[in-house]
Amino acid sequence: KDGEAVDSVTAGGSAETKISKQKSLKRAENGDLGLVVWEKKSGTVDEAYVSANAPRNSKGEYGSVHTITAEPIYTPVVTGDDRVRGYYDSAASLGLELAGRYNSGAMNEDGGSLEIVAYNPSSGYAYAVSGVKGKLIAVDLNGNLDGDKVVSLSGTEYDVKSLVEGFAYGDMTSVAVSPDGSRLAVAIQAENYAENGVVALFACKNDGSLTLLSTVGVGVQPDMLTFADNSTILTADEGEPREGSGATDPKGSVTIIKIDSKNSMSATSVYFDDFDAKRDELISAGVLIQKETAPSVDFEPEYIAVVGDTAYVSLQEANAIAVLNITSEAFTNVYPLGFQNYGETMVDLEKNDAIGLKNYENVYGIKMPDGISAVEINGKTYLLTANEGDSRADWNGLDNEYENKTSPTGNITLDSKVVWFNADMWDGLSDDKDYVFGGRSFSIYEVTGDGLNLVFDSGSEFEEVTAEKLPDYFNASNDKISLDNRSGKKGPEPESVITGSVNGKTYAFIALERIGGVMVYDITDPEIAAFENYINSREFDEAIKGDVSPEGLCFVPASDSKTGNALILAACEVSGTLAVYECKFSSTDTPPVQDSDNDYLYWLIMQLYNQEYGITASAAEGGTITPAGISKIKYNKSISYTITPDEGYEIADVLVDGESVGAVSEYTLKNIKAEHTISATFVKTAWENRYTDVSDEAWYFEDVRFVSENNLMLGTSAEGTEFSPDEIVNRAMLVTVLWRLENSPIVESPADFSDVLADEWYSDAVNWASANGIINGYGDGVFGAMNDLTHEQIMTILNRYAVYKKWSENASGNADDSYTNSEWSEDNVLWADLNGMFDGIGSDISDLTKGADRAELAAYLRRFCERFMAD
Repeated sequence: KDGEAVDSVTAGGSAETKISKQKSLKRAENGDLGLVVWEKKSGTVDEAYVSANAPRNSKGEYGSVHTITAEPIYTPVVTGDDRVRGYYDSAASLGLELAGRYNSGAMNEDGGSLEIVAYNPSSGYAYAVSGVKGKLIAVDLNGNLDGDKVVSLSGTEYDVKSLVEGFAYGDMTSVAVSPDGSRLAVAIQAENYAENGVVALFACKNDGSLTLLSTVGVGVQPDMLTFADNSTILTADEGEPREGSGATDPKGSVTIIKIDSKNSMSATSVYFDDFDAKRDELISAGVLIQKETAPSVDFEPEYIAVVGDTAYVSLQEANAIAVLNITSEAFTNVYPLGFQNYGETMVDLEKNDAIGLKNYENVYGIKMPDGISAVEINGKTYLLTANEGDSRADWNGLDNEYENKTSPTGNITLDSKVVWFNADMWDGLSDDKDYVFGGRSFSIYEVTGDGLNLVFDSGSEFEEVTAEKLPDYFNASNDKISLDNRSGKKGPEPESVITGSVNGKTYAFIALERIGGVMVYDITDPEIAAFENYINSREFDEAIKGDVSPEGLCFVPASDSKTGNALILAACEVSGTLAVYECKFSSTDTPPVQDSDNDYLYWLIMQLYNQEYGITASAAEGGTITPAGISKIKYNKSISYTITPDEGYEIADVLVDGESVGAVSEYTLKNIKAEHTISATFVKTAWENRYTDVSDEAWYFEDVRFVSENNLMLGTSAEGTEFSPDEIVNRAMLVTVLWRLENSPIVESPADFSDVLADEWYSDAVNWASANGIINGYGDGVFGAMNDLTHEQIMTILNRYAVYKKWSENASGNADDSYTNSEWSEDNVLWADLNGMFDGIGSDISDLTKGADRAELAAYLRRFCERFMAD
């Protein structure tokens, strides 16, 4: 203009100039034409380009500005195709493998490329939000994920912006799918940071496609949303003061959305006004509030976790959790989360190109969680927090970072700069303590009537694990691979946490935003949560390669996955990829190394009691086991463990890291800084004959001892003092013993016996035995479960079981004439005689057609186990 180039972005507030805030625009200048264009794709600005694209006035003159709306050119991240495995797969109870990947083709070192992901179990599609593209992407997870290489996944992009009319679109921030899979919702922020956002509701089709149903206005800056149930949506409306001090600071809120039968939505935004009068009380409790600011203005909801009709809302900058009663549409409490004491928990605060985990007295990490998760375990509600930390450095006049080698109190001076929290700007902190952003950990809190009770914190484990497995890239950032880059500021930066159940165990999965990867913890017992595994499919030979900076995680149960295995979906905001990790459950049902002939026998018998006693593995006399919940302990404070031996065993010795501490039943780990293993050596206790009806002189005494020691047969009285050796056993009993030895498998097709009902205690055992040819019944569809079990029937069932297990082959021929037996049992009786089943039986068993008593069954079981299972 007037001989000078006019820049459409930098020319100021001229009415002729449109200011763009999009990071993806590219500056193109043509000096001859006096025109600067910020465009969304690469191209040459020449006469033809301007003629085709630049507007002219009525005189044919070029205007000063033109906004190019063509689709921008994105850069895809480079990825390998190796199926990366978890670093601790060989020892962990849950293995992980990178099985699939979707590449959006929009790598962005500033993040926002692929952020939040949700899964629809009905259609098998995952939906991921791309802030950079402004698109919702449906990724097809219905295919097979097997193979030697990572499976490349396809996706379909949906331009939500074009579908939501009559609204000044700013940014799409979150996506969620209803529990029944019928609906999907997205949260959209307004172009003006201080205006209300909207939620758009879509119908989900089986092919992954979406149909817009309705929209509804919500609070300011909806940053996250979730379904509380199929007809209720909650949004966390952050209300950040993005134009800094002196400008509008919108109130934070949570909006409760109700969906009616016609898919119309109504919304109520719930604010924090009632807490303004409680400001001093909140500060005294440990809630952080900006000075001279009301809680209703300062609180910024970040994330929501729901249990029943209660929502738990993370207020990241306030380092607190708000509790929302969904039914009454009111906040009931705000609870502080506390601090990470780096005088007790090790941390690396120094950016000195080295790994240096140590303690710093009087330094505290403000946890400030981003993602949170809630789970119910054993009737209790637990809240999990990913302790990321967050500053206001980008907002003019509100910057609460203090970067210096010397701490704000002056108590600590280091060789490199640390990003400290400027406590002068906030109420709720002590003047004589130094604070940094984040806790570099995840925490588990039990929800009680009085607030949140911290039961577990991972402490320095994230830094310990990454230091061990990725020492050259320790505390690297998500756009750099230099060692120690983030040590002075939030370290690995845990971003989000989710939970999921795999094979009866509950696990927590935590995404690390900076160095990358997902940490896995067994939280089946939250108070002794234990580190299990870590997987990272970032490739460190370039700054940004592979799966970089996981932002949002989603757990897919095995029952909902098309692969048959549970999945972890990780939306990576820098690489723009969706990593699909398949959970490979590591079974403990593997026989121990046989140090003696009885090892395998005892292991097999004990499988019956693994679930009841919580045994990870069992060993015979003189062997060693590691009780469940004790192995791979990594903890940052003292904690006590009680070791209880199984029935019939006693503790011979307890070893910590292989060193004996004696035959103690309790042991306290102190000052835990690294991985520790506790194991116990057990020996069989001397068997005491508690049965008043079993004489030490009885011919079956040793047989009763054997079945009692190995829990094959128990006493018949409530007190356990009677064995009832003369009581005749029934047919269901032996079948059930064998079924339990097989770990109680469930057979979908029931046996064709008219007298076996579905809910009897022996039904599953009969179904299994019938399906595998171990029993045939009497014919005419009758099993006769409660009928007397005869000697020849015992031999027939044991013979068929041994053949089924491939331990033996059928015999063929005539049985010994000294036995009376039915013609149909000739081969089975011969097999029994050849294999010593009748040896040493002290009662009259000449007539094998009569019912066997408990003493005789005990004798047969002992001989069968010693003959076959010990081998």
